Amino acid sequence: ELILSLQAESAYTKDQILEMYLNQVGYGGTAYGIEEAARQYFGKSARDLTLAESAMLAGLPISPTILSPFGTNPYLGKIRQQQVLESMVATNTITEDEKVSALATPLVFHPQGISIRAPHFVMYVKDLLVKEYGEAVVARGGLSVTTTLDLNLQNTLQTEINQELSTLTKLHVQNGAGLILDPKTGEVLAMVGSRNFFDSEHDGQVNITLQSRQPGSSIKPITYALALSSGATPSTTIDDTPICFTLTGQPNYCPKNYDGRFHGKVTLRTA
Repeated sequence: ELILSLQAESAYTKDQILEMYLNQVGYGGTAYGIEEAARQYFGKSARDLTLAESAMLAGLPISPTILSPFGTNPYLGKIRQQQVLESMVATNTITEDEKVSALATPLVFHPQGISIRAPHFVMYVKDLLVKEYGEAVVARGGLSVTTTLDLNLQNTLQTEINQELSTLTKLHVQNGAGLILDPKTGEVLAMVGSRNFFDSEHDGQVNITLQSRQPGSSIKPITYALALSSGATPSTTIDDTPICFTLTGQPNYCPKNYDGRFHGKVTLRTA
């Protein structure tokens, strides 16, 4: 490699070597070379890319799967775009104002012309494989992967989410997600990360099922199970009275019942 690099530098300028590299390197999926990447991601020739679009693509080759705007963490690509623009400012390639303008420019991605069943699940599995084996093996290693996905359940879950969201349109609810696990094994049977994976307007590429969220009332069966395993019974009485929790630097948290009232002594069964 050392000999080849010396020979290349003697035959070509650094700009020419960089151009050849950018015309062959992978940008994710089947996009090899900057021209193909520009067409797949933005539906245009590389010569027509804006500064914002160019910076996004320039940051992809270092880790195209993880940084992909169509992956499970599209915000990572945005962070990488900012790093590229900051490097351009540092080398006086662009001005600070141009960087700020580029970061404020919305990226409108070209609709993907491929059909992927359970896209969020596919990207989730792909991310796991990349972490385990690396980008090169996943992209070109010819891996054969067996998953736990049940396509019938997947289609049913997607349909249910779409139907439920259609009833919430008047409440301006635009997105939703769902996850079905085998309770005995923990295997993922169905995963719908958003209403439409390819809907960039509503962050369709963000897999909501993998995001940290406040559990709400779904935590109650766990706390009840702990109480029962500690000796409580359905007839055990507890106090249903006002209580507040002090949080440093924040207003006190005072939870209330669904009906807005308190009922004094109640059994676990009633609670």
